[in-house]
Amino acid sequence: MSVNKIIIDTFSLDQKKEFLSVLKKKNRRGDVKNIELFLMLSNGIEDKSIDIKLYGVSNKGAYHAISKRLHDSLIEFIASDSFSKGNSKEAVITKLLEASKYFFLCKQNELAFKTLKKAELKAQKHDFFQLLHEIYLLKIQHLHKSKLYDFVAVKNAFEKNKLQLQLQENLQMFYATIQYELENTSKDPIEVLESNLEKFAITSSRGLHFVALIKIIEVFNTVAHVSSKHIELWTFVENTMADINKKDIDIERYLPEKIQLLFYLANFNFRIKKMDVANTYLKAMDSHMRLKKGVYFNHFVLKYKLLKVLTALFSGELEHALITLDDCPKEVSRTEEYYDLLLSKVVVLFFKGNIEEAYRIYSKFYHSDVWYTQKVGTLWVVQKNLIELLLLLELDSYDLFQARLVSFRKKHKYLLVHHNETRVLEFVKLITVYYKDNTCVEKDSFKKKVNELVKDDTKTEDVFILCFYAWLKAKIDKKELYSACLELLQ
Repeated sequence: MSVNKIIIDTFSLDQKKEFLSVLKKKNRRGDVKNIELFLMLSNGIEDKSIDIKLYGVSNKGAYHAISKRLHDSLIEFIASDSFSKGNSKEAVITKLLEASKYFFLCKQNELAFKTLKKAELKAQKHDFFQLLHEIYLLKIQHLHKSKLYDFVAVKNAFEKNKLQLQLQENLQMFYATIQYELENTSKDPIEVLESNLEKFAITSSRGLHFVALIKIIEVFNTVAHVSSKHIELWTFVENTMADINKKDIDIERYLPEKIQLLFYLANFNFRIKKMDVANTYLKAMDSHMRLKKGVYFNHFVLKYKLLKVLTALFSGELEHALITLDDCPKEVSRTEEYYDLLLSKVVVLFFKGNIEEAYRIYSKFYHSDVWYTQKVGTLWVVQKNLIELLLLLELDSYDLFQARLVSFRKKHKYLLVHHNETRVLEFVKLITVYYKDNTCVEKDSFKKKVNELVKDDTKTEDVFILCFYAWLKAKIDKKELYSACLELLQ
């Protein structure tokens, strides 16, 4: 896949329309090959003969030239789009800061302080701690030139902001270290979390900002996702939420952060099987997504739909889950949520007993596992491959099952052992036994192994892991898969 195609796949429909408009304005000649190439890549048309499709004859040189032009235009568009949507506030403050320096240089001190005050107020409004740091340093440097400012007050403001800046830096290092250790060590994820909370002094008593507290919950969500230990981590979330609830939050100002927070809370409650609580947070998320004329609706709608589908599915509302899936936007960027929704549809159809339809949908995952690992993550790829193995068993496609089984072990065995996920390998062993002899479900030895795998206290088990166990239980108890799954959940 070309770099241009990768970039285009990240665009929303609105961004694609906007970029097309930009290209049309830039094209001074009648040549519209860059637009044609963009439309081809946008529609998934890309192969070795794309230059022939574009020019009518083989012309690699011209194709590479137009590709470079398109690439430059894409990068320029992304930069200007990001600037206009996010960095423009910082740019305004930076200009005011530079103007203040110029006025001090010209000995226009009153005008310099007045301009610096404007920059300070704007930076405070948007919590730009790094810019505030520069503003206070400049103010302290020239404070002797004015009697309007109290040195102690300015010094205190500088120290307070410096603390927030340090906390922000610690939080970024905390987040990066967590990600690195989860990916590259075999430590227990909760041990990783606790040791780094202490190492980087990430405690609520240090006056963390609202956005920083949400970032911490994002870390908890990441750790829980990797470890499937949502119940063990819920206490951390509750403690952080207690600090968030103490703060007076300006919803208009922090609307996207608030929506993201509601998603995390809904997700956590779903994973610990509190479906009613999860739906309460989802309802609040939906209402917040519609505020400010729905400016953030499209950004969060796929996340919202995904959790709606899953909570309905595991609440016994199979048909409602399918209806919610059918109600999802048809034209969406290939984001993580898109692939989650596609895999969820496979699972819903699997539970419904439409195995052939489920496998038809599954066949839409035509990229390599390496590609999906980069896009969605290793854990997701493992779950996807496990679902395929079960589908192939249900379809009696034993030859393909054997090939996929060998591939699964080759790709994932080391990683699963490295991260102490031996239960997955044990599950694969059991379905392999079933593949070789499906009468094994009548044998006490097989039943005993399944019962050892399925913990007695299913209340503490992750909802997705229970789904896979349910397949084994359904075979032993001669029940429908969906019924067996709901029994384990409840």
